[in-house]
Amino acid sequence: NKLEYKIGESISLDGGLLTCVYSDSTSINIPMLKEYVSGFSTSTVGQKVITITYSENSVTLSTSFVITVTE
Repeated sequence: NKLEYKIGESISLDGGLLTCVYSDSTSINIPMLKEYVSGFSTSTVGQKVITITYSENSVTLSTSFVITVTE
């Protein structure tokens, strides 16, 4: 839910959910965990692309979004 960070700030996944929609149209919400996240860095100012990767039953899906790191 958080898209703006300060330099050196840790990732905030509080309240973050992944919604998985299955081929039979059922869906579940899965709490966001740090191991799903790659590309997160607040070491420099600028926009960063964050990738979320989730695997279940030999199926892996990814999505991306942008965060902004400021001073």
